Amino acid sequence: MVGHSPIPRFDSTFCGETIVSKTAQESGYLVELSGTAVALAYNLGNGQGYSVQQVIEAVQHVVAEDGRTLKVNESSRRPGDPPQLVADATLARRELGWQPQYADLEIIIRHAWAWEKKLAGNALTQQENT
Repeated sequence: MVGHSPIPRFDSTFCGETIVSKTAQESGYLVELSGTAVALAYNLGNGQGYSVQQVIEAVQHVVAEDGRTLKVNESSRRPGDPPQLVADATLARRELGWQPQYADLEIIIRHAWAWEKKLAGNALTQQENT
């Protein structure tokens, strides 16, 4: 990763990066900005990795506010899994002018949870109307 040194996680879970696109249009907008017929790939992230345990704890906290629980099945790391992955969005920033909107894990989870609740509500409404 360019310009970053790995952040050690002491809970021994995989460290990855979570990003939630505010809307599906944002992703389409990024593709349009590239202005080329060549398929390009961009890493999108804020440069901050979170361990699996950190994500689980944040999700549990957010969904508990709605009286929900998260069932977790713990297991060993799979062979070949890296200890950490963090997106380097330098190319997307430079070529597309993209900037992450959120850095805080709990805010990212809150946005994802709100989206999931909206989708579930829409699905229920559609079922009721059929």
